[in-house]
Amino acid sequence: TQSPNPTSTSVTLTGLQSGTTYQVRVRAVSDVGNGEWSNTVSRTTYNASNASAPTNVMAIPLSGQVGIRVSWTVPPLPAGLPITGYSIQYKIRGSGLTYVTVTVGAGTTQRDITSLQSSTEYRIR
Repeated sequence: TQSPNPTSTSVTLTGLQSGTTYQVRVRAVSDVGNGEWSNTVSRTTYNASNASAPTNVMAIPLSGQVGIRVSWTVPPLPAGLPITGYSIQYKIRGSGLTYVTVTVGAGTTQRDITSLQSSTEYRIR
């Protein structure tokens, strides 16, 4: 139950679960009694697992050093939700090693990955 300012015509519901459908209805409440309930509206919260992937991902060798530059284009923003950052993972191709994860901020669309092994093929995702 939310009790907003009595002159307000909107309220923000927080603490909701991602990808969950909620039903919402509203009624007026006063000192003399309660009004009728409005029609119920169903909405599903944004599910982060449905976010679009970055596009135009490229990896090019860095000149003069053992490393690569990974770049990408910002994906479409479903439901107008802001991107808060990106994760890039890499490992030696065909190895049983786990991926190394590098995280960058939302305003970034490229990252240099250095200190790689010379003449070695890497898998980037």
